[in-house]
Amino acid sequence: MVEVGVAMLHILMTAAFLRFSEHGVNKDEVVKAFSSLSFKQLKGIFVEYYKLAERTLGEAFDLVYKGEEKTNMHALFQCLNNRHAYLASALHKAMAGPGTKDRDLIRLIVSRAEVDLLNIKEEYFKMYNKTLESDVKGDTSGDYKKVLLTLLKPNY
Repeated sequence: MVEVGVAMLHILMTAAFLRFSEHGVNKDEVVKAFSSLSFKQLKGIFVEYYKLAERTLGEAFDLVYKGEEKTNMHALFQCLNNRHAYLASALHKAMAGPGTKDRDLIRLIVSRAEVDLLNIKEEYFKMYNKTLESDVKGDTSGDYKKVLLTLLKPNY
């Protein structure tokens, strides 16, 4: 018999509890899991849930949640599933289309500058096949542009 650690058993049980409901996800268990488990445990639950349900939790949320609640749960799932890709996407959206969402762009760059901006820049390049710096250069100007580009440099 294979020995299963307590942490893995907890992950498996939580994934199973999330699975058992009419639409494939139990809202109460989702809230409990998302608010009490570590990032590593949640990543394990995402994997085990997929094995049990043959769909991601994000896909299951489409069946259960509606409107703003659905949007928020998707954002939470995407952020927990791949934080750097989620933030790269948020940066891209801040600069997409006519006009820049300056408040979002500033908040995202400043808040991540000393945390994981290098990882986000790498993910941005993978997702959009261009650098975050090139998009910032194209969407901003003046001192605002200089400050953002300075923050995007390693070890500013």
